Amino acid sequence: MQNWPEESSLRLVRLFAERLARLPQKNIFELRYQLFQWSEKHLQRIAQHDLQGALRIYDTLQEKLFAQIAESTKHSSNRVSAEEEKADKARRISDAAITSPCGSATHLLLIVLNDIEPEKGQGIRDSIRWRLEGLIAKSGECRDHVVHVITRDISWLNYIDPAWVSETVVPWLELDHELAIPAWSGFLHSTKLPRPELFSRLKSNFLAVIVQASRDSWDGPLIQRAHELLVQGCLWHQDGEKYISYGEARAAIRDTDDTGRVYCLNYLARVVREDNKQWRRFGKPFLENAWPKELSCQSESTTKQFALLAEFAEELFPEVVKTVIPLMGPASLPISLRYLSKRDDDVEGTEIAIRFPEHTLSLLDALVKDDPRQAPFQLDPVLELIGDSRPALRQDSRWRRLKSILHGEDPSGS
Repeated sequence: MQNWPEESSLRLVRLFAERLARLPQKNIFELRYQLFQWSEKHLQRIAQHDLQGALRIYDTLQEKLFAQIAESTKHSSNRVSAEEEKADKARRISDAAITSPCGSATHLLLIVLNDIEPEKGQGIRDSIRWRLEGLIAKSGECRDHVVHVITRDISWLNYIDPAWVSETVVPWLELDHELAIPAWSGFLHSTKLPRPELFSRLKSNFLAVIVQASRDSWDGPLIQRAHELLVQGCLWHQDGEKYISYGEARAAIRDTDDTGRVYCLNYLARVVREDNKQWRRFGKPFLENAWPKELSCQSESTTKQFALLAEFAEELFPEVVKTVIPLMGPASLPISLRYLSKRDDDVEGTEIAIRFPEHTLSLLDALVKDDPRQAPFQLDPVLELIGDSRPALRQDSRWRRLKSILHGEDPSGS
């Protein structure tokens, strides 16, 4: 099946699919991964010409597969230790869902639905909807995987059938719902938030799940995506009030952990680098209005991210420095200052430290502790660039403090 020729005729594809459906259930179970991979590519071809015929083949394969799963389950122990229960929770928010039998069966139905090319608000065709609902009615981990796969496509399904999504899918995303974890783990695979009409119904739970995901140590990529979508929602609030306000973002950033705050800053830096105009339009207002000012939200990790945001700001360096310094604290983490002293294409005088000596000195003064052992790499050459560009700064108390640190002297002068 893995080497099936792409140019095969529809007739040959159909004959092979029907032959697969006649296999004993034990063989279907053994071949389940290859079988669903093949079906995802080729069953849709049959559906484009004969939807009911494709669904009959799908039904036969699914019935035999689940019959064999049930047979195997009867001979396994149902006793679950506390450790296994925790592991089960981790599995519910992992990528295993998409390749599991139940997840694959759900994904295959959605592929068939997509090939029908339903229009906006047309609704999910009955023959597919009741099969989806049959999968949702499964129990245990199987149901979790079905829910996970469906919520990965919540935006698209809402485009097709908002009534079904509202009645069936949205309740899963209530934090006290038994399916909340698999539902949110699926939702957080998306790189974009849903349209405002749908997101407004999910917003309060979304803001809460950001904190819960960090607190309960969900899968790392899910935690990262949650915080990225938080910043995205705040960005989109500029054009749609149903997204995340600065105040709502500030509360979530304050209540999450340090790792989550670093994810937020990473995403903000990406937005600004992709379009420098976003610094004044969003980046600066976000840090001034959404970033929490509490000392408990300052850390060496966030300070390093603020420094990187400034270093790569190019022409906006002075503005970024003025904005981030009040949010920073001294850092003992390794911080490279290479970019501050880097020439662009070896053109003389293009170093940040030469172009903006005053603001470079302000940034360094906020970053560097008094301990010589923690001085950033290349601090001395950057200080020399500052002094050469504006000699008067060599007498500045900040410049002299940093120099004395490099020489192992007491910065206080005592």
